[in-house]
Amino acid sequence: MKKIVGFIIAFAGVIVLMATLTQCQDDFLNIPQKGVLTAENLADPDYIDGFVIAAYGWPIKQGWPKSIHPCYYGCVRSDDSYKGAGGGLTAEVEWYQMEVFTLATPSGDNQTTLYLGVWEGIGRCNTALKVLNGVDAAIFPEKEQRIAEMRFLRGYEYFQIKNFHRWVPYIDENVPVDQYENIGNRDLTDLELWQKILDDFEAAYNVLPEIQADKGRPTKYAAEAFMVKTLLWMAYEMDEYHQVVNINTNRLNEALQHCNNIINSGKYELCSDFAHNFLCSYDNNTPESIWEYQNTMNDGTTDGRANNNMNLSLNTPTWMPYYRCCDYHKMSYDYINSTRT
Repeated sequence: MKKIVGFIIAFAGVIVLMATLTQCQDDFLNIPQKGVLTAENLADPDYIDGFVIAAYGWPIKQGWPKSIHPCYYGCVRSDDSYKGAGGGLTAEVEWYQMEVFTLATPSGDNQTTLYLGVWEGIGRCNTALKVLNGVDAAIFPEKEQRIAEMRFLRGYEYFQIKNFHRWVPYIDENVPVDQYENIGNRDLTDLELWQKILDDFEAAYNVLPEIQADKGRPTKYAAEAFMVKTLLWMAYEMDEYHQVVNINTNRLNEALQHCNNIINSGKYELCSDFAHNFLCSYDNNTPESIWEYQNTMNDGTTDGRANNNMNLSLNTPTWMPYYRCCDYHKMSYDYINSTRT
């Protein structure tokens, strides 16, 4: 009988020891993950503005190294420029295919990166909006203005991708992530999608101030200018084959009214010298500029891969260590001839 009792006591001791070891192991393994935001610290204003700044950072890069900059998708296709030397015809071959209108496919590397790059920007805006919608304005007084800024940026991103692809899925901050794959690019008509974009710009216009203390944040007039651009696209209604089938004069008149608002504000006018729009000495300080997103310089990078507008530096000849490449986007003879004075 004593042996049985002793065995039971010993067995119980083993169970207690195993439980203790398991608890110690749990304590050792289950530690807070570093570098990850939790629901508890998302309410901190510092973290909230971090999401906002992350959304601002994306238009500068947008899919690097396959630039989204419109020059490669607009000027090259319109015969205003050539792809340029780069690494020859084997470098960024999709741009060359766009230039000569042959062999281009919808799944090319540049087209795919362009598409994915914009969606990352939209995702950053939606993430910031989710956080902003859930915070109390008493804790974060800038809530409404930051929401307006994110809606402006989201409208900007959608405006870009719609110009390239026309029909795209529309996903805002209220769509659960697990429902993304159920949204098709034809769920909305052409005009319905334009209306969603216009709604974002209009919401921003109704909240944003006329002047921003921080360079790079959009103003009321920046939102209004994009409303004009969107209304112009909406005014020329097209069929499935991109043929204009109706001109909506009401939308044209609405666009004109917004143009007059911007002009009559007295804050903008043409530069005395057109070159001022492109000189660093006039950065954020030209009367023509309505909105400029910000790049960095002297930030420690040696090849332009940070936030110093690498997309446009691709146009420069190789000049190490300042620019690593690439001599793309060269002015065409057609463009030179058409602008000769």
